[in-house]
Amino acid sequence: MDISKNSMIRFIIYIGVIVTSANIYNYVYLHFLYAIRGKVLCPALGSVSMCELGLTSGYLGVVTGHVLAILLFLKSVEKLKHSKILNRLEYLICGTQVILQLWLGAYFAIVSSDAGSTDDVRVTLFISYFCLNALLFTINGILSYLDQINRERYYQ
Repeated sequence: MDISKNSMIRFIIYIGVIVTSANIYNYVYLHFLYAIRGKVLCPALGSVSMCELGLTSGYLGVVTGHVLAILLFLKSVEKLKHSKILNRLEYLICGTQVILQLWLGAYFAIVSSDAGSTDDVRVTLFISYFCLNALLFTINGILSYLDQINRERYYQ
């Protein structure tokens, strides 16, 4: 197995992505959803469907973080070290996640302003989790691309 400093840093950042995405998921449950007399309400984001979208986006970030951590482990196995698909897949997933996380952050900012809860600190913190996820995915994508360049140069 080939484990470098770059791989360890990326693995730690993937753990950060998983924790931040789990915070998004838990934040919606703990701060935005209210059950009153058998009805579920989400006044901070305007409707229950927006809260469900927040739950789904948090769950998607957790799953993506786990998949990328598994890809990182598979890339360190001796037989799969030279796989071009695995080498390119990681930074492509990170790139799409950066775009998705920034889009979700902007979307929830617009939705919360339409609902009239822009001054609420909880909504601001909720949106900042998406920005933090985008930053972590950006760092991992750059490190993955640099690792791919290093591997191509080393094994040619």
